[in-house]
Amino acid sequence: MFQIARLKDAAVTIKPQHLDKDPLTAIVAELEELYVDKVIADLGLVVTLYEVNSIEGGIIYAGDGAAHYEVEFRMVVFSPFVNEILVGKVYSMTDENAIRMTLGFFSDLIVLPNENGMDLEKTKWDPNKKLGSEEGQRGAWYIDERECTDESKEEDGREKNGTFVRKYIEIGQQIRVRVTQVTYPEEPKTLEELKKRRLEEGGRFDDSFAPMVVICSIGELEALGPVDDADDENDDEEEEEEEEEEE
Repeated sequence: MFQIARLKDAAVTIKPQHLDKDPLTAIVAELEELYVDKVIADLGLVVTLYEVNSIEGGIIYAGDGAAHYEVEFRMVVFSPFVNEILVGKVYSMTDENAIRMTLGFFSDLIVLPNENGMDLEKTKWDPNKKLGSEEGQRGAWYIDERECTDESKEEDGREKNGTFVRKYIEIGQQIRVRVTQVTYPEEPKTLEELKKRRLEEGGRFDDSFAPMVVICSIGELEALGPVDDADDENDDEEEEEEEEEEE
């Protein structure tokens, strides 16, 4: 998910009003302003500055007043790889664009409504389902999880549907996905062009641009999809056992 990337910037500029600071302090602040929370194409989303490795220069040109440095440094980058398993929270859902998820610091993870993103025989859209209390918020994806033989009432978010248990995916729910592709869409030249973009092309519902899109799958339903409380408890138990073994 994360990697340490070594970068070099030959044009780090410290403005005159910051020349009274220690050079390293000023350079760190400038690097964080330039790179943190920014996407570098074909590399990923920069999360934080890891370390500064070398600083050269400090030249002040006549009539400029700023100091110019060449800096080598390392950054922590969010750069998921294909087939990596991630757990995010459902951010939004539509029948056309399927499921959008967030990791908190990154919110352009999507599951598309096609054979690469879902098991379409078991994962379906219910346009009449209302989740939450907001007016007008209707429609949800659900999974026909397994055959149901008893006549017990609904529980744990599951609803009877013939001989299957209908398990709805809800906003805010944790969902386990497999990364199938990471793309870096070209920035649109106009707002009109941006509005025509689909999620996988860097479009967003608020008409802002996504410079990095992580396309995911929940097709392997035995291992992927909504995370149950029981799954969380099992994961916690496994982590505790691993910690005990290390001690």
